[in-house]
Amino acid sequence: MSTEVPGSGKPLRRWEYYYWGLGVSAVSYFLYRNLAKPEETQEQIEEKKRKAAELEVRRKEHVRAAIMGQNFIETGESDPLEGLSPAQIVKFMEIHSIDPDDPLEGLTPEEIDAYVQKQEAARQAREEQ
Repeated sequence: MSTEVPGSGKPLRRWEYYYWGLGVSAVSYFLYRNLAKPEETQEQIEEKKRKAAELEVRRKEHVRAAIMGQNFIETGESDPLEGLSPAQIVKFMEIHSIDPDDPLEGLTPEEIDAYVQKQEAARQAREEQ
């Protein structure tokens, strides 16, 4: 193997070998980390879908509670609307037909009863603490 640089009569120095070796290693590592993603299993896909559905429900409840003037900050849960801009929240309300004048519009009587019971249970739990 020739140690000469093409177009030049000088051989590579030892530090140049290390330089090129480090560069090739860094590129190889970058390609490996970004291109060799493991495929998701069916359970992981289902878990992501379940979490997305739960977040959707939490966002609906959170928006309704905010419109109704309920205190939802002290529950200790993370804010499901975190990361959404006000315009995105308004769009979310439009998509899910949440009317600011009547936040329970579109719910069946059974869903309203369940929602009210859940809110009462959460309120009582906060008062007991």
